[in-house]
Order: sequence, then structure tokens, then C-alpha cells
Amino acid sequence: MRNGKWWTFWNLQQVISEKTGKFYGEPTISAAIRNLRKVQCIEDYDLHDSTIEKRRIDNSRGYEYRIVFSGHSRSLPEQETSVETHKSELFMKVARTLEGI
Repeated sequence: MRNGKWWTFWNLQQVISEKTGKFYGEPTISAAIRNLRKVQCIEDYDLHDSTIEKRRIDNSRGYEYRIVFSGHSRSLPEQETSVETHKSELFMKVARTLEGI
């Protein structure tokens, strides 16, 4: 999510499952996204000056989410390898958060 792109619960489920071998349902992922707004997660995951944005998917029952950093280039890393590194790091952190729920 750190790359500034929009993610659905289903996208996150798939990537987390591929990277960790564990499946988390939509309520659990929703709780993890809410936790990313809390001070402890902001500190733990270096999400300072960030906003979790939410938008409805057109003609669908679902939503998309993304992390946007104000005044920082972290939401759109310059190099593709940086995007992959940031995605992997954030997914692992979200997975660890999910394990604690």
C-alpha cells in the first residue's frame, strides 16, 4: 500500500497469502487497515505524515484503500525496486499486525 496505488481487500488477501502462506478474511484486513491509523502503528511502520484514503469501487460493493504521504516521496518511490521493497516490507508488517489480532 505504501506505493500510493489503490488496493482492495481481495488484492491484499492475495498478496498476503502469497507472501506468508496465510489467509485472512475481509474483517481481519479491515481491522488491520484501521490499526494503521493508530499512533503505535504509525510509529512502528514509519507512517508519519500519511493518510489512509478510501474510495468506493464503481459499480461494486467494495472499496479501495491507499496510503498517501504528504510532502514525502515515499508514496511514489522513484525506482521500481524501491516499490517492490516497500510493498514487501509493508505487507510483512501488516501480516504481523494481523497475527496479533
